[in-house]
Amino acid sequence: MLTGCSNFPKSYRLLNPFEYRQVFNTGKKLHGKYFILFISESDQIHSRIGLIISKKVSKHAVQRNRIKRQIRESYRMHKHHLPAIDIVVMAKKSAVNQDNSFIQKILLQHWNNISV
Repeated sequence: MLTGCSNFPKSYRLLNPFEYRQVFNTGKKLHGKYFILFISESDQIHSRIGLIISKKVSKHAVQRNRIKRQIRESYRMHKHHLPAIDIVVMAKKSAVNQDNSFIQKILLQHWNNISV
């Protein structure tokens, strides 16, 4: 099932602390059981994403990296449906215990909520 764009260039990422701070200060928060999303208007022509997966979520880098990969892949597949906004996704501890398909399903629900 290949939908969406197959690339993820730097222009689709939040890259520096100033951009993250701007989203935190001007955006709104969407709480979920597994993720917190911070959403802010963007001056770009497309959406951008930043990830925060701290050691509080899991002490094991393998688990943190798996969650990051799932978030990036889900965003990459659905970014064309999102408006021109900046998004910071922060994982909660409860996300570590979920399998990849469940994480994809939860993220799809978040992307659908944002795009409406």
